[in-house]
Amino acid sequence: MSSYVDISRIQETSDGDTDFERELIGMYLEDSAAQAVEIQKLVDQGDYATLKKVAHTLKGASANIGAVGLQQAAFEIEKAAGREASGELSSLKLRLQAIYTDTKAYYEKYMSSLA
Repeated sequence: MSSYVDISRIQETSDGDTDFERELIGMYLEDSAAQAVEIQKLVDQGDYATLKKVAHTLKGASANIGAVGLQQAAFEIEKAAGREASGELSSLKLRLQAIYTDTKAYYEKYMSSLA
């Protein structure tokens, strides 16, 4: 069990359709991996405007699927990017990566448990 995931959100969205859950989770993991990498790059580049947009997108996608830890981390990055808080962003990008790793592992285990 992950403290970073509220699995009930995707279960409610899928209404018991486990194939749909697998599809949504698979798409989310693919997209969020790319967004997490992009966030890392943008923090390093100091591209705050683009960083704010990418973090906002990750925040929304994470909320929809129940990845509450990533939703919160992306929200914090979005706010810090708005303030151009480079020092804070450096630690937040590390936190985001750790939460992403845990979230991905949780969803992969969950998908393997589906009938």
